[in-house]
Amino acid sequence: MSINQITQENVAKTLCAMRTIAAKKNSLSPTKATDSSAKFFKVNPETQNIEPISKEEAIKLSKEPPVIDWNGDFTSEVKAVLKQGCENKIWGLFFSPEYSPRKTWRGWHDLFVSHDFGNTVMVELMKKAETETLKKKEAL
Repeated sequence: MSINQITQENVAKTLCAMRTIAAKKNSLSPTKATDSSAKFFKVNPETQNIEPISKEEAIKLSKEPPVIDWNGDFTSEVKAVLKQGCENKIWGLFFSPEYSPRKTWRGWHDLFVSHDFGNTVMVELMKKAETETLKKKEAL
């Protein structure tokens, strides 16, 4: 899988996650659209087109972790996911973290545990990044 494909897949998952979060936010208020009127989309990595998908597929995609090449330069890939998520404010209903390249994996992990309850995808991604970083250091 090329870096371009990985990036496109991450964008697709991020779009689905953002739309799912927006639908949840809208359903909190009776004056806003409900989940039944929400529309969900994904970016097809093969055609690079935005395509409509079902609510079920959007929820399934939003629960999948970003595709990371753990054998390659995973640090920059994970940081890119974090930066994009912060810039697009896709995490946290009432609290959206600021991106900091100096924050440790443990720092990000703790943030997702304390401020973004239920985001097991990002909690597990930060655990994996920390574990892989330690493996890389031990190999040196």
